[in-house]
Amino acid sequence: MDSGENGLGKLTLSRINDRVYFVLTDQREHVGNLKLINGAWKFKAIGYDKDGAVIPGGGPLTDRHNTAFGALDEGLINAKLAPDFQGTEGGQPMAAQVGSAAMKKVFGGEKKWLKLFVCSMTTP
Repeated sequence: MDSGENGLGKLTLSRINDRVYFVLTDQREHVGNLKLINGAWKFKAIGYDKDGAVIPGGGPLTDRHNTAFGALDEGLINAKLAPDFQGTEGGQPMAAQVGSAAMKKVFGGEKKWLKLFVCSMTTP
């Protein structure tokens, strides 16, 4: 299946808490977060290096870092963050594939890295 020009496919949201949502590709790769900051939802791009280390502001949506939204509307979010999506699914950009695989390896599986990441997102 084709993922459109950006290679991300449709983006979806996964709730972490009332103030933070993961932004995920159609392959469930983490490409950023939406954080409620001063009444607006701000997109915070996330990338990963080959060893799984987080690169704040990096990743395939680095050019959309700090994009603001008035509401959690997946249609609007996709229109602003992934405008080339044509409604089909497909492969991931290499950075997302490598980063996610490395994260899972470093942290010992998907559930463990997700728990560690969520804790780091919710701790001041």
